[in-house]
Amino acid sequence: MLKVILIDDEPKSITANKAIIEMISTDVEVIGTYTSPVEGLDVIKNTSFDLLLLDIEMPELTGLELLKKVENINFEVIFITAYRQYSIDALRLSALDYILKPVSPSKLAEALLEAQKRIAERQKIKEQLTILDQLLEDKEDQMKSQEKRIILPSQQDIFIIQVKEIIRLEGAKNYTYFFLNNGKKRVTSKNIGYYEDSFARFNFMKIHRSHIINLYQVSRYIRDGYVEMINGDKISCSNALKDELLSRLAAL
Repeated sequence: MLKVILIDDEPKSITANKAIIEMISTDVEVIGTYTSPVEGLDVIKNTSFDLLLLDIEMPELTGLELLKKVENINFEVIFITAYRQYSIDALRLSALDYILKPVSPSKLAEALLEAQKRIAERQKIKEQLTILDQLLEDKEDQMKSQEKRIILPSQQDIFIIQVKEIIRLEGAKNYTYFFLNNGKKRVTSKNIGYYEDSFARFNFMKIHRSHIINLYQVSRYIRDGYVEMINGDKISCSNALKDELLSRLAAL
C-alpha cells in the first residue's frame, strides 16, 4: 500500500486530487492532506510515508523551500502546480514527476505507478544491504570465534588451546584425534559426533563420517573430491557434501 501525503494551499485542488487518487488505484492510501505548508512540513518530518504530492506556489513557504528544509528525503515527490516555470527547479530536487494543473487522471496514474516502481526498487536494495550486513557480521563473528580458547581433556591432562590452532578432527571409534598446526596431535575419549555441533559455530565442517575440518585451514580443493589442509593432509569429502563444502569455502 502506497502511503501518500498531499500539501496544497488550495482546498479544492486537494479535494480533486484526492478523489482522482481514490478513483484510479486501490493500492494507494492518502494518510494526510494539508493546506498549510508549515503544518505539512512538521508532519512529513515526523511521519513514515512513501509519496508526497506537493504544490509549489504557496504562502508562507513554497514547495521548493519546504523540501530544502527536509534533511532526509526518504520519500518520492510529485510536484503539482499551475506554473510551468518551476519545472527545472523541481527536477534539480530530484522530483519523480511534475504535473501541471488541472491534473489529468491518466498523468497522475502514470506518476503513481512510477512511484510504486521506485519504492519497490529502493526497498529491494535496502533488503539486499541488510542481508549483506548480516553476512558480513556473521563472517566477522566466525573469524573472532577462532580466537576462542577451548579445553581438550584427556586421561593424562587437560589441554587448553585456541580454536585457530586446530587443523582438523579425526574420529576413531570412541576417540577423537585433534591435529594441530604445530604438528602435534591430541586425543580425547569422545567420539567425533560429540564435536560436530559444538564446532560448527567456529566454521568447522564435517565432510566425512570420521572427519571434521577447520575451513580456515584448507589450502586447496582437489576436484576428485579431496581437500588439502595447510599441513599437507588430504581428506576425502563425501559426495553428498561436496556442494556445501565448495559453497562454504567460497564464502570465506
